[in-house]
Amino acid sequence: MTRLIIILTFILQATLLSAQDSTYTANLLEQSMMQKRNNSKVLMHKEIEKIANENPLLLCNALKNYTDDESQRVKLYVIDLLELIAKKHKKDQVRQCVADNLILMSVNSEYGISSIALDVLYAFDKKSFSQPTIEQIDKLLEKSNPAFEKLVMLAGKTEDTRFITKLKSFEEDSTIRQISQRWSIWLALCRLGDESSCDLLLKQVEPLDINDNFTQVIVPDLLYTKNKKIYDFVISLLYSEEKKCYSPNPDLSEKISCCYLIVAKLASHIKNFPIEVSSSGDLKTQNYNEALGTAREWFKDKNGKYKIID
Repeated sequence: MTRLIIILTFILQATLLSAQDSTYTANLLEQSMMQKRNNSKVLMHKEIEKIANENPLLLCNALKNYTDDESQRVKLYVIDLLELIAKKHKKDQVRQCVADNLILMSVNSEYGISSIALDVLYAFDKKSFSQPTIEQIDKLLEKSNPAFEKLVMLAGKTEDTRFITKLKSFEEDSTIRQISQRWSIWLALCRLGDESSCDLLLKQVEPLDINDNFTQVIVPDLLYTKNKKIYDFVISLLYSEEKKCYSPNPDLSEKISCCYLIVAKLASHIKNFPIEVSSSGDLKTQNYNEALGTAREWFKDKNGKYKIID
């Protein structure tokens, strides 16, 4: 009996503390959002950051109340806080909560705010997309939406095959003529496993010159697909000796091989890749020639049996 009383007392105390934390967080946010509406400095931002560190789910759930706020300043602040939570925490439950709020903001906002929310959401992986979030993406995904291309790419990132039929209908729609829109549709379909779209992408890119524009724009798009056939093509480019890219070193005027830049793009997408990448996306090496040689030899040894990170 005594043991039962102790357990019940512990549960009651924990419940009371949780309720107090929720009330404190709600009051703190309301004061802060009022300051944002008045275009004033958020005086308690440090306290909010502390909650983001210690109890991210509590803060994330509380922020849901402001996803349809009338103030743009409030919405931008909410996006900043959601991005802060996402950067600090990798647990699926926390990231799904953040993703749910971001898509709600996209639904409830004009294009400017909606676009910013979608940009933040784009950094998430497929495990972060809950069914409610996927359903909202599906509802938003219309050719009349100003954020059409971003939504197409998000649909692909969910890797939910429900989008294949819809994207195929867009592909066949003669009113969708912009190259960038059709390119996004092919990328998303390829990510969703449509091999004919992957073949179409390869047909478009194989004749292109490998230069700065190709490495900075086309290669990241191709890596988005997570498709082995596409990755094999990108890896094949590492063996080119042509020098058509500008060096990231501003003191070096002569052009260099684009392979160095392609290795840097590839590194974070390949499991157990032998060269680390910095947070800025650069290879962690003092010798780029050696790093390129290491990458070439590693892929050669793998003989096509490398693994793409989901």
